[in-house]
Amino acid sequence: MRGGFAIMPHMPAPVIGKLGATSMLSRIFDYFKLKPRVQSEISNFVFIGIILGIFPSFSLIAFVTKEFGLSPEMNLHQVENGGLIMTGLILLLIATMMFFILLGAIIHAVFLTLTGKMKFWEAWDATVLSKYPHHWFK
Repeated sequence: MRGGFAIMPHMPAPVIGKLGATSMLSRIFDYFKLKPRVQSEISNFVFIGIILGIFPSFSLIAFVTKEFGLSPEMNLHQVENGGLIMTGLILLLIATMMFFILLGAIIHAVFLTLTGKMKFWEAWDATVLSKYPHHWFK
């Protein structure tokens, strides 16, 4: 608890301080140490997130380019700040795809909860934060 409210109710305060970027990056490589069945299950839900995100992401990009008055035939040199607009579109595409991959991870956490394999916050830690339980490793 900090300031009278829980930041993340399922985690004690000392653990929250250990959720920095370096620990998250080091946990990403733990995926390759998991049992093949678990790797496959995680990959399937990430794939579901990507599939769910393809149409909305490209629809959003099409909408934004139409609003800027751009078309695929146009040369970016013809548009004022064309490079900046292109950079913004690429970042928007990456952000929307990351959102839907996160959605796939949340669906996986809900799936694990509904099947009774884990409590929701344990599943959240495993699928979203890459903090896998010991029995998932080889």
